[in-house]
Amino acid sequence: MRNGSPRHPSGNRPLRCLLLICVCIHAASQSKAANARIYRCENGSNPVLYSQFRCPGGDAQTTVEPAEHSFITIPALSAEETTALAALERSLRQSRVAAKRSRTEQMQQQRRASANAAKLCTAAIAGLERVRERKREGYSAAEVRRLDREQRMFSVQKKANC
Repeated sequence: MRNGSPRHPSGNRPLRCLLLICVCIHAASQSKAANARIYRCENGSNPVLYSQFRCPGGDAQTTVEPAEHSFITIPALSAEETTALAALERSLRQSRVAAKRSRTEQMQQQRRASANAAKLCTAAIAGLERVRERKREGYSAAEVRRLDREQRMFSVQKKANC
């Protein structure tokens, strides 16, 4: 034992083998990507096709070697294009602000409607309880229709808002 840690009987060989295997796998994967071929296939009736596979029979095939670095250069925007782009960005900002304002207003309306529904629900429950209490206490024959009408009205209100 060295420094209090057990030592493998074969030394550091397993670690070295694992490291060597990783390096070999990495090198193999890199060389495969570097040697990849690109085939350009042309058929008179179809557009040009670029593929990593050989062209189907009857198509003219040429091999294209990929460049080490492929850069696309884009010319600077003209003054007209810059102005048009700025106008589009302004329009986009304005539409986003308008959409946010609209969402905020909708949320506020929903909150108000929800609060109003809660108030109506509470009022309906309280009204039903008053009608039930009045019926328990007893009522005159003249009050029958009024109490039944109020009970139906509060039941409908409770069903719609609770």
